[in-house]
Amino acid sequence: MRPIPTLNGLATTLLFLTCSAVGAQTPPPKAADGKTLSMGLGSSGGKLLARDELRTCFTQRDVLAGRLSEADGQRKALDAERDAIGQERAALVAERTELDKKTEVVKALAPRLEAFKLKFDNFQARVTAFNEANRTGMSADRQRAELQREQVELQASQKALEAERLASIGPAEEAVNRFNASAAAVEAKATDWNQRNGKLNEQSQAVADDRQTWVTECGNRRYREDDETAIRKGQ
Repeated sequence: MRPIPTLNGLATTLLFLTCSAVGAQTPPPKAADGKTLSMGLGSSGGKLLARDELRTCFTQRDVLAGRLSEADGQRKALDAERDAIGQERAALVAERTELDKKTEVVKALAPRLEAFKLKFDNFQARVTAFNEANRTGMSADRQRAELQREQVELQASQKALEAERLASIGPAEEAVNRFNASAAAVEAKATDWNQRNGKLNEQSQAVADDRQTWVTECGNRRYREDDETAIRKGQ
């Protein structure tokens, strides 16, 4: 987009247009066979385009217009795709927040599981010592009954903890796997987008370079109107 000219710049532009209008009162030299025209910023001087050169310039102009249109279409599509990838990444950030909540529940179980393990190991050690002592009598019977009662309590605690662990870890693992798969897919899209965007930038630069060459070789030179008419007729 062209910048809005400043007051001085605008005055210069108006002066240029005024000078051009005055100059237009004196027509440029014409070829013997008729009026001369320009496809762009052609000056009145310089060598006229021959008919074959003019035909080539017209062809190049049409090709460039097609390449520019194609590049613009690809740019719009890539921009839309970039926005979609950005939205997917934003959704992943929100999903990660929920995932962290699930993993925090799992982490909260860790100290309780460790405490149970210590309690269970202590119980096992006391059971082993009791069995190795091979004691008899009422005192031994009371100790055996106490150990059996403690064993029932430990088994109940173990069952409850295991159920709670599975209820937390199962969904958490599924959520983590699902999240990782989604994140990998989005990053793959981003990588592919970056590659295609780089190629399009190169193509756009090539079009810009070719257009500048066309301006120099065609747009800044004049040609005979009769030659254009002949070319339009296929001559």
